[in-house]
Amino acid sequence: MRATGVVQLAAFAVPAGVEVHGLSIADLNHNGRQEIYVSALAGNMPRSFILEWSATGLTLLAHDLGWYIRVLAVPGEGPMLAGQRFDAVVAGQLFWLSWQDGALVADRKVPVPKGIDLFDFALADLNGDGESETISLDAGHHLQVHDAHGSLLWRSDELYGANQRAVSGRPVEEELIPLFEPTRQRLPVPCRLVVVDFNGDGKSDIVVNENRASLDSVLAGEEAGPGGSVFGLAWDGKRLRQVWDTPPLAGHVMDYQIRPALAGPAQQGGPGRHAPVRLYVAAQGGHGMLGLPGLPAAQGEQLLIFELDLGWL
Repeated sequence: MRATGVVQLAAFAVPAGVEVHGLSIADLNHNGRQEIYVSALAGNMPRSFILEWSATGLTLLAHDLGWYIRVLAVPGEGPMLAGQRFDAVVAGQLFWLSWQDGALVADRKVPVPKGIDLFDFALADLNGDGESETISLDAGHHLQVHDAHGSLLWRSDELYGANQRAVSGRPVEEELIPLFEPTRQRLPVPCRLVVVDFNGDGKSDIVVNENRASLDSVLAGEEAGPGGSVFGLAWDGKRLRQVWDTPPLAGHVMDYQIRPALAGPAQQGGPGRHAPVRLYVAAQGGHGMLGLPGLPAAQGEQLLIFELDLGWL
């Protein structure tokens, strides 16, 4: 049944040949209206653009940006726009981008350890000391935590974050001086690392996915196959410890978000307890014949909603 009260306000036709892989929303030009930061590529080059919604509709603020872009929540500073590109000038470095005279310009480097790309990481104060830790996924899908000075604090044995999205990255080494447009490495875009205080202790926690690769996808070198779960991790002073997880899902986990449950006073947690939170998961496809990964999968997408009672944490 179609929900009542849901009205489409506007639509924007993405140019042919442009593929969108990321959306972020923030008011970074400080005009009181949220901008929509769209990270996209055409062919194997960044072609991002920025929209803004007002009562008159959507306005295109910038287009054909040669950066992959993403809004990040920075502890103590609020939302900031990060960008990455792979030309000979910046060679894959990450920069904070800012509005100057109506245009986006590279401001300063994002202080993350070497080898971390734009979509690999999040910033969070895990231990409550007022400094940001960098939580990231390495090339092998291990979760890792670096302190504010770039020192590695912890690296997981488990694998997380695999996804099927990718963008074009650095040129392959054999073609550093190409005659034509260089062949570029495939840069995976992992599922997001969600930073949230889900247990109410005043410290940041992490929500991350796992997509179990099928035999076929492993042999083909693909990022993930059907079947996945979502996990909640909390920092215990030495490592990110798993404190909850969803049941195994029949489809590929595409995205997820966590929010407080909408509850009246009678439903709120009592003394020493926390109100429930809800986890929203977008999953695609499912296992095929006999539930075996690697066989033809059922098509379709699902939005799954889980209510998490974390009063026991």
